[in-house]
Amino acid sequence: FLAALASSEPTPGGGTVGALSGATGAALLAMVARLTIGRKGYETVEGRMHEIVATADFERAALLALADRDAAAFEQVMAAYRLPRDTDEHKAMRSDAVQASLTVAAEVPLDVARCAAALLPLARELIETGNANAVSDGLSAAHVLLASVAAALANVTINVASLTDAQRVEAMRNDAELMRMRADTVLAEADSAFASRLARS
Repeated sequence: FLAALASSEPTPGGGTVGALSGATGAALLAMVARLTIGRKGYETVEGRMHEIVATADFERAALLALADRDAAAFEQVMAAYRLPRDTDEHKAMRSDAVQASLTVAAEVPLDVARCAAALLPLARELIETGNANAVSDGLSAAHVLLASVAAALANVTINVASLTDAQRVEAMRNDAELMRMRADTVLAEADSAFASRLARS
């Protein structure tokens, strides 16, 4: 995968990496929760840890699927731009195809960012209540998930820039900005929780 990423081919690219980063963060969340289950002193949070494992495993699979969808979406954009434009009819068909493919290419990373951002509070929770020996893994998950959000939203930004549907563009940009702000806030909370947990140990 890394060899393909480093090649001169445009896919896989940053959007795929963003989704894979999110999946990696989800895997770390599941690991911390599993390292907490069955450990002495964590009996009161064991039920919650099982819930986190189920959520993290589900979202990891979803993000992996989005990684494939992101690469496929960009390939569709490239295919649309290669359509003929030698007649007015061809130009109109090409324009419609480009707009449709760009819309999907923006929606997929928006879904990636949404998934990754939704997992960030779980990282903070695990730092606060999970196995004390794995809090650095919880914080690592938080930072990786923020990277996923940032990478995904960069792809949203570049794809909506070429969309002509102003209402759709505004809605996507608003969603992206809210996710970015919320993710930044939760990461700061996770950093603070990590410092507090270390101080208690």
